[in-house]
Amino acid sequence: MDGTLFPHMYVLVAEPSGHFPASMAAEFPNVKVYANRSTNMTKRDLQIFLEQVSWPDLHGNNRVLFLVHSWAAKKDDDLYNRIVPVRVL
Repeated sequence: MDGTLFPHMYVLVAEPSGHFPASMAAEFPNVKVYANRSTNMTKRDLQIFLEQVSWPDLHGNNRVLFLVHSWAAKKDDDLYNRIVPVRVL
């Protein structure tokens, strides 16, 4: 809430094949871009987001609040508990 941004931004892009074309060469150090057939985040996409984007950026920082809706792919408590350990407050 203090306006501080995290070092990385996650972007999920819809591509008909589910992959970026081989000719796509743009890389940005602070933007993590992933392709899927849809922009609806699957369980695999959520795992990538937690493992490669959010948890590395949050590790060692103060608390954060994740708001997660009830979409089936995001209801797996084991996934969250396996990747983001609960810290004693």
